[in-house]
Amino acid sequence: MLFNSIFHSMKRVTVFFVICEQLFLAKKALKALQLSDGIELMDLVVILNGISESERNLLDLKDCKVVIKERRESYAKVLNQQLSELQTEFFALVHSDTLVTKNWLLASLALFDKDLIQEEAPPEICELIAVYPSTGKDYQKLNKKIESFKPPTKTFLTDELIDSILKKIYGMEGFERYQEELARKSEIWYTIMFELQSYCLIIKTVSFKRITEKFSEEFEGAGGEIRLFCKQCLQAGYYFARLNTSYVHHWGNMTTDGIGMNYHEQLQRQNDLLEKIEIE
Repeated sequence: MLFNSIFHSMKRVTVFFVICEQLFLAKKALKALQLSDGIELMDLVVILNGISESERNLLDLKDCKVVIKERRESYAKVLNQQLSELQTEFFALVHSDTLVTKNWLLASLALFDKDLIQEEAPPEICELIAVYPSTGKDYQKLNKKIESFKPPTKTFLTDELIDSILKKIYGMEGFERYQEELARKSEIWYTIMFELQSYCLIIKTVSFKRITEKFSEEFEGAGGEIRLFCKQCLQAGYYFARLNTSYVHHWGNMTTDGIGMNYHEQLQRQNDLLEKIEIE
């Protein structure tokens, strides 16, 4: 594998995986994380945000730190409580409705190795701060494929149904093979970006702390805090990279719908708030 040369030289990554809804999606996503290449580099923190004891029993919580929040709190708040104790050189945010492929961790970390970067960054930007994989399919189109199963509930998805949907989307050989084929065809290893996607994201800790000590807790739901952080990064001269050799499957707004929150209305409220916040 291309990224094995950096395997032993990289420091550890704390991976935060917050679960608040859609247990069957989270169960499959957690299993995919546990099968990542370079798992030895990962300190996995699973935050059960308002999950009942009976629901917890559905999850395989081996080889990870488990944080239990009896009452559901905002995404940013539960992250900030853990970030205050962060010791690793990098940390990652992986949404519980995001299915990673095996190479996501090492491929992401490789981009922080200056010797492996093959092109110069634009002169007006100073440093890479965050990396995220591409998505294999447009999840807005994906949601139309499962329209008959709406609205989502805690039990509407089963392992069998999830596997059936993934095969319909990616073919019988599955998502892992699909992304391997996409990566093989990609002529560009990565793309420099000036926006962030929050579904699966690795951030350099020291650079994060230069910008802020914590994510904003002003936003409801998840996503707004990352979009504000993105604006803070760009103002400070940092940039991001999107991997073209690693893909994730993101189920889109299904988790938001599952807790009874309209995604588009939430997004509009986040946009309204973002416009009011001044970046220092």
